[in-house]
Amino acid sequence: MKRAALAIIFAIAAALSTFPACSGGGLFTFLSVRIKGNGDGTVTAVAINEFTLFPSSVPVTLTLYRADAAGQGEATEIDSAYSADLDMGKSLQLTAETGEGGYFYAEIEYVAGGSARHIQCGTVYYDAGGNACTP
Repeated sequence: MKRAALAIIFAIAAALSTFPACSGGGLFTFLSVRIKGNGDGTVTAVAINEFTLFPSSVPVTLTLYRADAAGQGEATEIDSAYSADLDMGKSLQLTAETGEGGYFYAEIEYVAGGSARHIQCGTVYYDAGGNACTP
């Protein structure tokens, strides 16, 4: 019975490690990226390590972008932040002024399975007050 249970555990672990977008330094890592308007003329981008199975080092770079027009082809990097190890349950964030408003999105870059991975949140239009709206 113990051998069967161990075989099942190892099979699950092997299956989880085959998800390249989720595997990091540990066996399994789930990261997310979000952006929000603060209603005070600023927007905040947040990267969160939602879950990591087994201890690992998860280096993450969070970058905030702004564009004058819809679409991300001509976006400008506003700011970035780095964590050498974004532990489970921890977050990395940065805040920037909206200026006269524009289209904003955030992206995280991390290493999984020896190669760089990217996760990007959706693009949102924020007015000069930092409120999400349609232009």
